Amino acid sequence: MVLRPTGLWMLFAASNVLFPLMTLFLWLDSSRYEAYVPLYLVGKSVCVFSLLGWSAISLINGTTILMESRIIEGFFLCGDLLAVAAILIILKNTQAAAVTEREIATDAAEGE
Repeated sequence: MVLRPTGLWMLFAASNVLFPLMTLFLWLDSSRYEAYVPLYLVGKSVCVFSLLGWSAISLINGTTILMESRIIEGFFLCGDLLAVAAILIILKNTQAAAVTEREIATDAAEGE
């Protein structure tokens, strides 16, 4: 059996459209949208594990996967992993900035 793209891919791609927007807003104002980071990470984890699971199940069942599909899978997997890394870096920088602000406020309060 050879898998060919159908109209159903739109169903799976539509949910992934929200992730670049979430990344943009987290990058622009990470302290304001920090509460959404766990939701983002869970969503990206589901994307990664569902893609890996689909690939593994396809190989176990003996499904022939076109080379173009493998390339697209690899592209999506790399994109998802890079997005998770970017969000973790943004979160780390936000937390470091918050600690620095608290230290400055504490030093200013002690100096008065």
